[in-house]
Amino acid sequence: MFVMRNHKIENITAATIINMWNNLIYSRDNIIYVRIREQEKSLLILKENYKDLKIIFNRHSNPIYDEKFWKAGKNKYRLNLHKKLRRGIHNYIASTMTFIEHTNVILGKIFFRNDPNIIKCQNKMNDCFYKDPIFNFIKKFRNYTLHYALPRIISSKAIIRKSSKINNPITKVTIYKNELLLFNGWNSYAKKHINSYKLKVDLEETFEKYNNNVDAFHTWLQIELRQIHLKSIINVTKEMNSILEMAISINKQFLLPYDNKDIEKELKQIKAINKNGWA
Repeated sequence: MFVMRNHKIENITAATIINMWNNLIYSRDNIIYVRIREQEKSLLILKENYKDLKIIFNRHSNPIYDEKFWKAGKNKYRLNLHKKLRRGIHNYIASTMTFIEHTNVILGKIFFRNDPNIIKCQNKMNDCFYKDPIFNFIKKFRNYTLHYALPRIISSKAIIRKSSKINNPITKVTIYKNELLLFNGWNSYAKKHINSYKLKVDLEETFEKYNNNVDAFHTWLQIELRQIHLKSIINVTKEMNSILEMAISINKQFLLPYDNKDIEKELKQIKAINKNGWA
């Protein structure tokens, strides 16, 4: 890959910039760079859905609304909140599968077949997800909601004991264990998670633990990919740096898929990568 650092700015034309940009976009180094960034975007979708679900969980457990929530009879407030919970849970578990599928696709684009590095990444995914009881529960719970029944959300009062102190009871989002086990689509890993509870599976606790697992895996993977492909990242970002600066210097930045703010942000990320290999 070439880096156009020795060109005189006054001799650069719009056609030259476009040609340089196209060469950059279709280069192998850029494909690797873009795929690594795409994995981050896939995580962002998952995190946004978890954030939305967490807001509903917090509303559900907030003692300020206890009087409205636990009011006897046909309670529209409680029914409406349960509807929001089902929708939030559906969106979240769908995005968990999307994240895993996208990660597999991205690894296939970055590495060649039988590359020891892709095998290392796949082994890590096996340990973090495919052999993990919580991931398998979420995966099969999606099938439960799609092909068996909508989950019957149960609101339970629970007292959280910390040391010798007893906090006020909180409202937890649960689902009856015996109802879940009527579904024959669970594998042994998923059943292990279900059977870790006595009567009711705590969905909020389950999703929180899974979210922590995803964070740990994503951090490991991004460090791993950027270390393995540091040379490609430096090559493509140095060339992008040159092209973007040329476009700005001749006031032709409109030719590129960035506005001034995007360019400034990208240049800062590039400088960070060029300095230490981490955006």
